[in-house]
Amino acid sequence: MSTDGTGAGPIRSDFDNDPEMRELIDLFVSEMPTNASRLSDLFEGRQIEDLQRLASRIKGAAGGYGFGVIRDAARNLEEAIETIDDLDAMRDQVDQLIDLCQRTKPASRD
Repeated sequence: MSTDGTGAGPIRSDFDNDPEMRELIDLFVSEMPTNASRLSDLFEGRQIEDLQRLASRIKGAAGGYGFGVIRDAARNLEEAIETIDDLDAMRDQVDQLIDLCQRTKPASRD
């Protein structure tokens, strides 16, 4: 299990063992497939302002729910959108965030 985004394993919240956070973590994780799909659609549709808004929303939520690696990737995408004019160069940031969103897992039930 990975909480730092390294490797290709699942990503769990830093608050994974906090029973009071389980429901919130699970809600956040349940939104990740939709967010991943939306990130891809917005990038492919060249809807850069909407892409930046979604990255900002993911960044805030991910940080609050203990998914620091996702927060950091969303921040990197936001920064890339602000500084990179070449969409091909931005693709790596989009793809990384999509991968991380797809690898999130619900809170453990130990």
